[in-house]
Amino acid sequence: MERPTTAYQLGTRNHVLLTPNLVCRGVVFPCLGRLSDQLRNTVKPTVVMKDVEIRTLPGNERRGASELRLALEEILFAHEYVSLGGDPFRLVEHGRETLRDLSLSFSGLPGIWLRGEGQLPPLDATPRFFVVGMPRLEGSGPLADALRREISGLPYLLVHRDRIAALVVDDEPRS
Repeated sequence: MERPTTAYQLGTRNHVLLTPNLVCRGVVFPCLGRLSDQLRNTVKPTVVMKDVEIRTLPGNERRGASELRLALEEILFAHEYVSLGGDPFRLVEHGRETLRDLSLSFSGLPGIWLRGEGQLPPLDATPRFFVVGMPRLEGSGPLADALRREISGLPYLLVHRDRIAALVVDDEPRS
């Protein structure tokens, strides 16, 4: 008997995509490697998820769906719980990159800041998503509280560059 090899085959909800009003947990399909590569390189205007749990923010109303098509431009943050397309070389090289302390505010989310560490994102058309490590959400109100609960304890977030209203560099480069 063949063993399952993907999160979809294992029946797990491996990916989470967050918009200003939804938390979507499921499996991005097809995702033939890292979620970061999928989001950075896609030319499609939507992301397809299978076996999805959808929750509203900040209300926390839940529903399930066998499939969700989510507009790429709506995604604020994404995370992959278990990388099924690991590359040890990239992990080693990533540790050598120059990291900066970043603070980001987002269009349509006044008073909410994401703080963390990462490389300055490129300003050109690609890639649209970049990594922010050790993410912390600051702000007050029901939406800030709900987003904070969702990202609490995550080691990184994939952040949609086009949703950023302001990016503040809080330190000097470090390696």
